[in-house]
Amino acid sequence: MILGNCFLSGDYSASKIKINSAGKMQINGAYQDGILDVVKDIKKRLTKTMMFYGAFMLPGSFKLTELGEDIHYAATLKMRENPTKKYELTKDGEVAAMLGIYVVDGAALTTLPAKPHSFTIMANADRIAKNLISAIKEKNL
Repeated sequence: MILGNCFLSGDYSASKIKINSAGKMQINGAYQDGILDVVKDIKKRLTKTMMFYGAFMLPGSFKLTELGEDIHYAATLKMRENPTKKYELTKDGEVAAMLGIYVVDGAALTTLPAKPHSFTIMANADRIAKNLISAIKEKNL
């Protein structure tokens, strides 16, 4: 028996989280249009690969997760080349509306990559920290 999971990038999500006028968190989950075509293609290719190796997929065993079955806390404060929204980040992780405040965790990712994203988060945090240290040293010279 083979068990597998396919993880897609956050580009396929159309979910939104916001604070409404009453100050309460509102979560609206959705997939991007066309997701069913993407899943159908993945299933077709996976089935073909398994058949090549003499394996087969049990009927009903391949499915798209229901919204909320899996969650990743990342890509909530997106980095942009030229941030235009209040809580977007510069490419150096600085909150556009709060100069001097930097975000270096998973929230700073522009989009949620397919799993695993731990090394991406660590590499981005390292890059931001090195750039910030260089900028501070430059100002003090």
